Amino acid sequence: MVSELKRTHSLQAIRSYVISGTRSAADVLSLIWIAELSGVRVAGADDGSDPGLMPVPLFESIEDLRNSPAICRALWTSADYAPLLESWGRQQEVMLGYSDSNKDGGMLTSTWEIFKAHRALQQVAQECGVKLTLFHGRGGTVGRGGGPTHHAIVSQPVGAFSGKLKITEQGAICRLPACMLVSCLMNRCANGFSA
Repeated sequence: MVSELKRTHSLQAIRSYVISGTRSAADVLSLIWIAELSGVRVAGADDGSDPGLMPVPLFESIEDLRNSPAICRALWTSADYAPLLESWGRQQEVMLGYSDSNKDGGMLTSTWEIFKAHRALQQVAQECGVKLTLFHGRGGTVGRGGGPTHHAIVSQPVGAFSGKLKITEQGAICRLPACMLVSCLMNRCANGFSA
């Protein structure tokens, strides 16, 4: 399906694949193997025409959040993974999940473990020379990481941004285009941006 979409639409159409429930570096390497067997180019093209398909590990449980720095270090220092990392300009996206960690450890533990994982992943990325994009999968309710987006951004660890931040809002809270516009304008104004 992915190879067909990239063939019939645009090579840029699908740039990443989120691996839910990542528990080891082998989970990421397995996706790469399956993608390549299916005819999907994983490495980015030298000429930039095809970004490839970056596997994005999603760490969701408390245990997985705690293990995420070691898992990413194992990937980023692996001789097998190095050519892929180079083809993506030494960039890597990693997703942190709010809902499952909240179910697993409760709201306070979840928030604290995500905070610590964010900080530790950024440190490992710097040590390994990786430009990290942290993808926060947030939801509508507080239990799923919901709340004002600008509060979520400013509450991240000090010094933990040398890469990029990516945030998703669950579809359940994005019902009407007018509501999204109002929400966007309110968040921009609350952060001191002019509308």
